[in-house]
Amino acid sequence: MSRCRRKHELHARDTKYTNADICVLSLWMVCGIQRLSSLRSRSPVGVTQLWIVRRHMLTSLRHQATARSKPVADELANLGWVVLREIPARLGDDGPRGYVLEWIGAGEPPGLDLIRKGAPVADLLSANQRNTIIAEHLREHLPPTGLTEISSRRWIDGSKPPVRRLFEIALLKGASLRAEWGFSLDFVPHISAGRVKWHRSDKSARFDIIVSGCEFNLVEPCFLFGPAHLAEDLRKLLRHAVALAEETWKKGATIDGMYEIIREKRARYGGLCDISPVFAFLAAKTGDIEASRKELARYIKFHNLDEKEAAKLQKALTASTGA
Repeated sequence: MSRCRRKHELHARDTKYTNADICVLSLWMVCGIQRLSSLRSRSPVGVTQLWIVRRHMLTSLRHQATARSKPVADELANLGWVVLREIPARLGDDGPRGYVLEWIGAGEPPGLDLIRKGAPVADLLSANQRNTIIAEHLREHLPPTGLTEISSRRWIDGSKPPVRRLFEIALLKGASLRAEWGFSLDFVPHISAGRVKWHRSDKSARFDIIVSGCEFNLVEPCFLFGPAHLAEDLRKLLRHAVALAEETWKKGATIDGMYEIIREKRARYGGLCDISPVFAFLAAKTGDIEASRKELARYIKFHNLDEKEAAKLQKALTASTGA
């Protein structure tokens, strides 16, 4: 479920559900199969059980459906489930990521044994195992882009300061990972503990402009089910993520290009975008002084900076324009 929590509605017979009812969809990636037992139907039928089933729990059922040339949803329906919704596939997947199912009645729903049969056994990788596999796959895909390995999950190109290109595999909750890429800008400061700080080296570089794989519905690899499962997810992810990252870096090869990326993200996500000084500094460098001043004042107010630190930001902004 996306952060913006759009009001998708699910209809089944006379029953109506909204995202408020199935908010634990955000946790389904961890559980594989999860019963939402506290929900009650709004229809007069009685108590309704909602279940979330992830695709990796349907190994046997998918083989059975393939043998019969039928969709997995049809096989679930044959077992007595009501399929309320498919969890949309991510780029690179060959089918839905899972299903939201309904079962009306007491006890366990029919067909649970078949769903569980053949499902992968949880095998949570250690940090070292996880990072080793990630590093191997990044070394396969990233060298042609001109980036250099900084750590097992982070690569950077610092050959053209004050702009540094970054690519990173970020850790998420639920033993999942996400590809992120963008730019670190030497001339844009950040605030740490109420003080103006700088990130002007490859080691200290951080995202000033960031693009996330979730914006393109890319696969989010999981390291909960052993090395083979993670490796397969990374292959699906990286063949798309690296190409998209190169498009971003090409577009942001100039100050005007980076400013356009920020403006587009603001237009698309509005208030969901982080309050950051990068908009002010890029606006100033492109000559949009009024927008630059407004954004910097907003940033100073948001962080409740004292006069000394606010003055440092103002001075840095002026210096960055060369005025």
